[in-house]
Amino acid sequence: MSADLDADHPDSWAPGLRWSLKTLSVKTVSRAAAPGDVLPICLAHNLRSGNEGHRHRSKIDPARTRHNEVLRGPACPLVAGELAKNVMDELGLVPPRRDTIMGLEVVVQAPDGADTPAFWAACMSWFAGRYEHVISAVVHRDQKRPHAHIIMLAIAAGKLAGHALTSGAHRVMSQRRDFMAAVFVALGLRPNRVSDPLEKLALSPGRGAKTAAAAAARDAKLTSQTGADWKRDEACMAVASGGVHGGSPPETGNRHAREKGQPPILRSGRPAPRTADFWRPCRQPAALTPLPSNWAGA
Repeated sequence: MSADLDADHPDSWAPGLRWSLKTLSVKTVSRAAAPGDVLPICLAHNLRSGNEGHRHRSKIDPARTRHNEVLRGPACPLVAGELAKNVMDELGLVPPRRDTIMGLEVVVQAPDGADTPAFWAACMSWFAGRYEHVISAVVHRDQKRPHAHIIMLAIAAGKLAGHALTSGAHRVMSQRRDFMAAVFVALGLRPNRVSDPLEKLALSPGRGAKTAAAAAARDAKLTSQTGADWKRDEACMAVASGGVHGGSPPETGNRHAREKGQPPILRSGRPAPRTADFWRPCRQPAALTPLPSNWAGA
């Protein structure tokens, strides 16, 4: 298993729509000794044939295996492997290195109640529009939650292009985001999110106490500082009593408060001086008449 799928495996997923991608090569498929072994081993596991050597994270329930469904490709792993080999031969593709990416495997988990033909048809429509060679798609209903394994050949424009199909504009996060958006629009799905009711959010203190004991200690401190009537509607948001949300009602006992219709002070009387008037240079005083030279003063 690759590191990205190992950390985000279907057996550890929470309920809801999930999508994860894994590159298939000798490095990521532990039982593969050569590039030609990669796809047959993965196909055998997905089609529930030759699972004895595979390490399952959750047990497969044989009683429910009959409910698994093949959405695309042959139901026999040998035929599916031969189909993949024929495509490679027709295009004349030979793995240039031992660790060449031979295919891509995407695991999709259906949301609660969405394990329906319409959901899987929308998923397969997205894959058909994104990849050239989807050789197998199987829905597993014999493990923890319904999920599908979709295997594509790592081929683009007639060439092996495993790196190009998982990098740049095709990086995993972009593909996951595009898939989620397409499926949400096609089926009108919403993410499984646990949210508090509106009444609880309205009364929530936000970044306040996290426990009842902490809330009681906070209230006692406020009471000792401001008096016992700090909880009155006029001093708080008054959400529960139907007051003004987000602020206290206007204070009417303040003698300095103006009526709502009273014009501002600057609008009554003469207009206020302009700023430039304060910076006008003072006028020079008139020249004084010189006193006579024999003036002795009073």
